[in-house]
Amino acid sequence: MTAVLLPSVLVPFVSLLLAAPALAGPGAHPPTALWKAGEAWRISVKCFSPDGAAGEEAPAPVAHFGMFVAVVGTEQVEAVACWKVFFVCDNGVRADVGRGYYFAIDKQAGWPRKVGRVHGPCAATLETLGAGAIIKGAPKGIPLEFFPLPERPFQAKVGLATLAVERRVSGSDITLQATYRVGGKEVLMVRQKWAQGEKWWREHERYVNGRKDLHARITQPAVAAPAPPTRPTALTKAKLRPAGRWSPLSYDLRLQARLSLVETDPPLADVLQRLQEATGLSLTLGTGLERHDPQLGSMQMSNVPVWTIMHALSTKDLVNGRWEKVEDGYQLVADASLRERPLPPPFWNRTTILAASAGTLALLLAAWGGLFVRRRLQGRAKA
Repeated sequence: MTAVLLPSVLVPFVSLLLAAPALAGPGAHPPTALWKAGEAWRISVKCFSPDGAAGEEAPAPVAHFGMFVAVVGTEQVEAVACWKVFFVCDNGVRADVGRGYYFAIDKQAGWPRKVGRVHGPCAATLETLGAGAIIKGAPKGIPLEFFPLPERPFQAKVGLATLAVERRVSGSDITLQATYRVGGKEVLMVRQKWAQGEKWWREHERYVNGRKDLHARITQPAVAAPAPPTRPTALTKAKLRPAGRWSPLSYDLRLQARLSLVETDPPLADVLQRLQEATGLSLTLGTGLERHDPQLGSMQMSNVPVWTIMHALSTKDLVNGRWEKVEDGYQLVADASLRERPLPPPFWNRTTILAASAGTLALLLAAWGGLFVRRRLQGRAKA
């Protein structure tokens, strides 16, 4: 009886163990599990003409520009904890390139759960297929498509639409390929190159209806802001407002604390102290900027985010000034300071030597005079 019951009891458990990988989904540890709010990556993007030959790159890109991809914080999408990621184009990018796009990515599963746009209609849509999803209709120049790195091939079908995602591993290099078909015809194909342990892809290619549409690559996995197109001459709210379109500082939620600073030529140390008190972060000067003494001029900044003031400080009297993220806050670094406090005069300068010489001579004369008077008094006593 026991021998008969044992297999019947074990069968469900064996079936559950065999099904465990399927229940776990495509990839137990997606890159999103490593992300942190405030992180950003600098990428370079090339767009290609839709008239190119199928499967081939157009002779030359029709647009080439840079942008930042920034993890700005978290968002709940239908009770799913997600990262909210913005795509921020550089100033001067062509008007037909999509702007203001973002998506929400499932923190645990690594699949997109939402796509949107800050201003204007959103051309991109999200289609859910089984446990996965794909962003369709991404605008020109925005590499919106994102996928987890599945440990085994992922396939899902809803109606005539199918999605297949797989990865190939060669040493520390990973190639991910996602293909979306409708009625057996390839509509969208995305190929990405990753490296083991990295948080963002290194390269991203998009093919639409068999024609290459976009190629992007990472150029800087950092949060340092690019040099502004023009150097502001005064720290005013009006001049600072455009910086929000490209500065990754604006996507650090801790730097959204607001502060009023209405003063004329305040000392840099005082401004940094106030910024630290408002954010609780450490804001320091990097190597070579110990004597940096910018002339800040009239600061008429009322109830502005801290990051706007930080951005302004990075443009004042510095060569390639920028803020770099450190363990407990940010550090202002630059190639050189254009305005520094003068060095203190050396102790043994001409004035000091003359004063010391005069003092020494006075002491010698006083000592000689005292000795002379003492001897005279002693002579009189003996007489």
